[in-house]
Amino acid sequence: VRIVNLPDGGHNVANYEAGLPFPNPSAPLKGWKLLVDGWFAYQPYLLCTTKGVGYYQDSFYNVTSTYIKYAQFRAAHVSAPGQPIYNPQLPQTDFVEYWEVTAPEQARYTGILTSYPRDLTKDEQTYVFVPSLRRTLRLATTARCAPLLGSDFTYDDSRHGAFNGNITKFDAKYLGDHKVLEAPDVPPYDATNIDPYLYKPSFFAKPSFVKWQVRDAYVIDVRRIPALQEGYCYGKRILY
Repeated sequence: VRIVNLPDGGHNVANYEAGLPFPNPSAPLKGWKLLVDGWFAYQPYLLCTTKGVGYYQDSFYNVTSTYIKYAQFRAAHVSAPGQPIYNPQLPQTDFVEYWEVTAPEQARYTGILTSYPRDLTKDEQTYVFVPSLRRTLRLATTARCAPLLGSDFTYDDSRHGAFNGNITKFDAKYLGDHKVLEAPDVPPYDATNIDPYLYKPSFFAKPSFVKWQVRDAYVIDVRRIPALQEGYCYGKRILY
């Protein structure tokens, strides 16, 4: 894998096929290499559920929930056995994700479809179906800071690793190593009935449900490149 410097001050990768782009990240650009590793982190090429749920708590500690079904499909850089590295039916696409609200009723059928291009120098395309209008709207490429499904998350957060921004638009500085408390092996559970599994209102997993471990983690400071910082919602992200 080779790093390509872009005219606007960002970076891109060339010659990447599949797997971990930088298995032993080191200087220079160690922080950005770690960000790229997180962006291309392994997940099943097809990941879906009809029973996703999000819990929301307001300033008065009222808890509400939103139920969703979603699907994520990797069309390029696939490392799953028996699957082609590049899906011939989607030659320009890297990754596709779809979310649809199933409850509460007033938000039901709200759908969000995002397609991420294989050429990372191009913008992702996001479409939202609005039931009250009975039509689909195309979101502007600047809407990556918009709230996702009424939550405090944004479109640039909604992926594994808490980063869903385009790696060509961000830079990252390596801050060091840190110890973190993690539950790396989470067994299946019923997300519609969390009382046996999670403490409320923090939604922290109970030790009777998962085995917590102290793990090593890299720490990086992620910021938009200077040419694209103006008007962006985050000054920086500290990612572990």
